Amino acid sequence: MARNAVETFLQTKDIVVAEEIINTDSDLFKEKAAVFVSIYNNDNIRGCIGSFSPIQKSIAHEIVANAINAATRDVRFMPITAKEIKNLSFVIDVIHKEQKVNLLDELDQNKYGVIIVSKDGKKGIILPNQANIDSVQMQLSILKQQVCLPENAKFGEDYELSKFEIQRHGAL
Repeated sequence: MARNAVETFLQTKDIVVAEEIINTDSDLFKEKAAVFVSIYNNDNIRGCIGSFSPIQKSIAHEIVANAINAATRDVRFMPITAKEIKNLSFVIDVIHKEQKVNLLDELDQNKYGVIIVSKDGKKGIILPNQANIDSVQMQLSILKQQVCLPENAKFGEDYELSKFEIQRHGAL
């Protein structure tokens, strides 16, 4: 679905209607959830866009919107071109079971993604089980950078955390 949406958009600038890609009886149309779409060229990230909470009317619609945005609007990268699409792989992470974190011991970088909210309302997010992130401390360091907090910022005083699990579809 993600690849189809990106290919169509790159070729025609049309946004695929999710209902035209898969059966509307699918659970992807019955449920709402936040979704991240990551696009890779071999092991190298080429684009990643997602949401903290559901924005679209279904998971299928989230996948289509975030796939196109990951391919064309991730400010860290040049937009993907139609020529390179055949070499890309797509990973879809559906976010489930967001829970407030009360103790840092509750976190596990391989099992849980984490959302940070600073006292001034800035938000950051990191997905679980990411290459080169081998500790909760590394997750927290990256999150603090995302919301412009110093490394010595204190959990509970300077920021709050939520953890979540994902259902991952696709692989590198």
